[in-house]
Amino acid sequence: MWIDVPGTQGHVAYPHRADNPVAPLARVIAALDQVHLDDGTDEFPSSNLEFTGVTTPTTASNVIPSGATAQLNIRFNNLHRGADLVAMVEEIAAREAPGATVRARISGEAFLTPPGKLFDIVVEAIREETGIEPELSTSGGTSDGRFLIALCPVVDFGLPNATMHKLDESASVEDIETLARIYERVLVKALA
Repeated sequence: MWIDVPGTQGHVAYPHRADNPVAPLARVIAALDQVHLDDGTDEFPSSNLEFTGVTTPTTASNVIPSGATAQLNIRFNNLHRGADLVAMVEEIAAREAPGATVRARISGEAFLTPPGKLFDIVVEAIREETGIEPELSTSGGTSDGRFLIALCPVVDFGLPNATMHKLDESASVEDIETLARIYERVLVKALA
């Protein structure tokens, strides 16, 4: 989501001729930072709201900006729906910064596939290839499974993600090769 707070650009020497949007945006950020979404469920970790950017259109230190924008992401579990979270952010933005607008793009709703045949095939392939007993977990990155869940069961399985989205993100060649062998086992078992 993006929260846009309008202002009126002007010189800092003449604040009465401008309308600084930064302080109202800061109030929105502070209010949203205090929101406790939930404590998680048996299947999902707690939902979390994270600010990922704050910008203004000016880089000059002596100019009050014409607007200010906060960018945020809410990672939410099955206790919430995207539209309800957007409405919550809109209400807080309207209260703390009248005139603010919220733009949102819900990339997917939380989903949960109960264990079944596909899960059993994936677990067996992982166990056979690595000797590790996998556990059912909803942690990790947002999955493209959110687009497939309406069509078929979904089981996400991939590389360890200790460096995901960090500078110099990487995976070991050994992990990639092991993953490829597990995927091959899954395909053989699923198509048998």
